[in-house]
Amino acid sequence: MPKIYSEDKWVREQAFRTGINFEIQGPSSDATLLGGLNLLRDKSIKREDCRIVLFIHDALIFEVKKDKLKEILPKIKYYMENIPTEQFGFKLKVPLEIEVEVGDNLSEMEEVKI
Repeated sequence: MPKIYSEDKWVREQAFRTGINFEIQGPSSDATLLGGLNLLRDKSIKREDCRIVLFIHDALIFEVKKDKLKEILPKIKYYMENIPTEQFGFKLKVPLEIEVEVGDNLSEMEEVKI
């Protein structure tokens, strides 16, 4: 982050924020991907019923058949909130909580409680 040494105060502050943000968003993205991977490993979920279609920063977008939502949404929530960090040598001290939204497209998403 060479800009952290800039003479310009705004440029320095922007570089500092970027560095802090990196430390938060990087692990968050990794955890999201790991949760999605573990969901895909679940043999009880058929590929034609649920699939990952998009990954945005720390969010996964799934395509789920409407008649399978009640069955699959709790599994998505479980896998995304229970990341097996022990395999990396640590255990989270705070619980992960996710928001689940459902809609026919990204502009019509509404949060659902599970």
